Amino acid sequence: VRAVRTCKEMGITAVTLYDASDINSLHVRQADETVQISSPEFFMDGTALIKLAQEMGAEAIYPGYGFLAEDIDFATACEQAGVTFIGPPASVLQQTRHKTAALARVQEAGFDTVTCSSGSYGRDDIADLRTAAADLGYPLVVKPCRGGRGRGARFIPSAELLEEATRQTQEASKILFRDRQVYLEKAIMPAHQIGVQIV
Repeated sequence: VRAVRTCKEMGITAVTLYDASDINSLHVRQADETVQISSPEFFMDGTALIKLAQEMGAEAIYPGYGFLAEDIDFATACEQAGVTFIGPPASVLQQTRHKTAALARVQEAGFDTVTCSSGSYGRDDIADLRTAAADLGYPLVVKPCRGGRGRGARFIPSAELLEEATRQTQEASKILFRDRQVYLEKAIMPAHQIGVQIV
């Protein structure tokens, strides 16, 4: 809705995509033009979105936040198709895609971060995961290496719950981010999650 309003304020034609379930949504009602997306992947089908943009004569795609907004391949495909990707360039997405690498870069810049494992762990890395967990100490949080906003994260109060919580997080990560890799963070107790957007 904010993107549509901004386009209108700037005199730019806004084309909104929708699926059958959100035909009456505000962003659809406010747009200058609307297109129903027919792909079974809906808004995650980057190829279909770029094709629609080209068919509609759109100069840019605004993917919102999360999902395709954080997808390096999609940002690159937009660039190659001559469609402006409204979001961080692929080079920035590459640097922030993997959380442990991003945390390492922040630490190298001299900023404090949460204490975390230096590596990431796949389905067959349980021995290394146990070692890292013991080194960090409990309580811990296991998180997907990709994505944000705490999606897929699990709290681990003790070693007995490590494997099950990790398995759950890896499965969620595979569904959400198409990547099973996870890492561990030392839990900060007590705490509330605070998200800060930095431009």
